[in-house]
Amino acid sequence: MNKTIQKYFFIMLAAVLLHPLVLAQTTVTFTNAAATGRNGPTQAQVNTAYDGTTLDDDVTVSSGIQLWTVPATGTYTIEVWGAEGGGPPTNYTNNIPGKGARMKGDFSLDQGDVLKILVGQAGLRYTHDGTGGGGTFVALSNNTALIVAGGGGGSGYSGTYAVGMDAVTTTSGTAGSGYTNNTGGTNGNGGTATAWAGNGAGFTGNGGGSTSTGSPYAMSFINGGVGGNQGTNSMFGSFGGGGGTHGAGWGGGGGGGYSGGAGATSSQYGGGGGGSYNSSSTNTSSQAGVREGHGQVVITYCTGFCFESAAVVANNNYVDITFTAGTYNTNGGSGALEASDFSLTFSRNGGPATAASISSVKKN
Repeated sequence: MNKTIQKYFFIMLAAVLLHPLVLAQTTVTFTNAAATGRNGPTQAQVNTAYDGTTLDDDVTVSSGIQLWTVPATGTYTIEVWGAEGGGPPTNYTNNIPGKGARMKGDFSLDQGDVLKILVGQAGLRYTHDGTGGGGTFVALSNNTALIVAGGGGGSGYSGTYAVGMDAVTTTSGTAGSGYTNNTGGTNGNGGTATAWAGNGAGFTGNGGGSTSTGSPYAMSFINGGVGGNQGTNSMFGSFGGGGGTHGAGWGGGGGGGYSGGAGATSSQYGGGGGGSYNSSSTNTSSQAGVREGHGQVVITYCTGFCFESAAVVANNNYVDITFTAGTYNTNGGSGALEASDFSLTFSRNGGPATAASISSVKKN
C-alpha cells in the first residue's frame, strides 16, 4: 500500500494533522539533575529529577554518566546542548563566558541498546575568572560517539580579550580569546596549550596541563568526564571535561567537548570553546554558542504508528503526509481513511482550528 496520502484543506496555515490511530511521539529530557561542579549527578539526584516523568526509574547512573536503555527499534531524534563556561567574574561583570553549542540528528537504534549520556555542567566563577563549561555527550555502551555538543570557555578578568570563547559546531576545540599561540584539541583530544588555566578535555583525550591547576587534568568522556583540577578557591572545571582555573587571576578554563578548548595563557584572557560532533547525516542541524547554563539532551521517538514526514505545498491547499506504516480506517487493518478520521490543530495557539476544515483525503 502506498503510505503517502494527500489531505486537502479549505485553509491550511502551518497546521498539524492528527489521526486518532496515530500514537503521540515520546520526548524524554536528560538534565544535570541539579548537580554542579566537576562531578556529575548521583543516582539519588537523578531519581529526584525524573520522578513522575517518562524517565522515572528508567535511568541508572555510573559515576555521573546516565545510562538509558532504548525501548524499541526505530529512529530516534537526539538533540544536545553543551554547557556555558564560568563567568562573568564577580569583580568583572562585563566579561561574559562562552556559550555551549547545539547539535541535532536522527539515529537508527535497536531495542536494548544502552546509551551513555553525559550532560555537561555550567562552569564555575570566582572573583577574577571562570572555569570551562562541560561538553554534552551521547554514546553507545561501547563508547561509540553518536553526538556531542561542546561547552563554552570560562571568562577572564580585565582586558579586551577576557570573554570566554563560544563552543563551535566543528570537531576541533578553539584557542582562547585574543591569542593564537595555543590551540584547542583536535580529533577527539583535549586542548594542548601550555596555559595558566586548564585545558578542556575531548571525547578520548584528557585536557592538557596548566601552570596553575596541575593534575588531575580535565578527564575525557571515555575516562569519566570529570572536570579539571583547580589552583585555589575550589575553581574546578565542570563535569563534561571543563578545564579548571585559579579563580583569582589566571584566566578562563577551556570548555569540554568532542575536542577540548584551550585554557587561557594569562589572567586577561578567556578560555577556548569545545568542539562538537555528529555521526548522523539525517535531519541534522547545529548552532554554535547558543546555550546558557547547564547542558541538556532531548530524545524524541515513536515506537508505534506515527507521521514520518509532512510537507505543505506552496499555496497551502494541501499537505503530503507519509506514515511509518500502512494506514487504515479501523484498528483491524481495513477500510480507507476518510476526512472525518482527522482533526486539524494549529501549532501557533495549540488549540483546535475553528475556521478550517479537511475537505478530502486522497491516496497518491
